[in-house]
Amino acid sequence: MLTRIVYTGKVTLLELICISLLCLLLPPRPSLAQNPPGETPQVKAKERSNISRPDPMEDERRAFAISLVISTADEARSYSDLALRPRVLARSADVLWNADNITARALFRRAWEAAEKGDAEEITIKTKDNPPPMVIALRRAS
Repeated sequence: MLTRIVYTGKVTLLELICISLLCLLLPPRPSLAQNPPGETPQVKAKERSNISRPDPMEDERRAFAISLVISTADEARSYSDLALRPRVLARSADVLWNADNITARALFRRAWEAAEKGDAEEITIKTKDNPPPMVIALRRAS
């Protein structure tokens, strides 16, 4: 005769001990998948050929992206916003740093010069009519 097992929802101490011993005695799976020291996994010839051949369009996309960044930086020279000009130049130089170090250095130099020029011009322009809110707050605090 078949006995029916009724689940009461409570776990006994014996069941907990059995489950914990079972978990401790079973080896973890990742340790079985590791290679012994000194052995390297063999890469299939098909996979090796995919690794060595880069995407042929990747070089074109990279060159196009670099030219876009450089043209954006060249366009930034004509910006009338004195705060935006050095920001765009500096970000363009940051993007180009790994791809074209020489151009990036020149852009950083231009960004620094634009920031200095903007600081000098902005002080004379804004202090005549309406000083910036930060200047007003500093004047009130002192």
